[in-house]
Amino acid sequence: MEVADQLVVVLGEALTNVGRHASARDVAVELRVDRDAVVLEVADDGVGFERGGHESGLRNLASRAERLGGLLTVETEEGTGTRLRWTVPVDGPVQR
Repeated sequence: MEVADQLVVVLGEALTNVGRHASARDVAVELRVDRDAVVLEVADDGVGFERGGHESGLRNLASRAERLGGLLTVETEEGTGTRLRWTVPVDGPVQR
């Protein structure tokens, strides 16, 4: 149940970030189970951001993944949008 609970929190935070910061017209959310891992992807067509700025929300999402044996990846570049991928194992560690 902890994965499901964390997933709801992470999705809420990701969508809040899009709403507050991205100036996006579109956002896509995908949830799937791949090889025993739960994968949540949130992608937007917004302004993106320069890495190294105020990223406390992203650190929180990464910490939530790590506590469950997973990981967070973020692909972004100013002007090109952002893709967040939050991956946690269904059972056991994520295969890297």
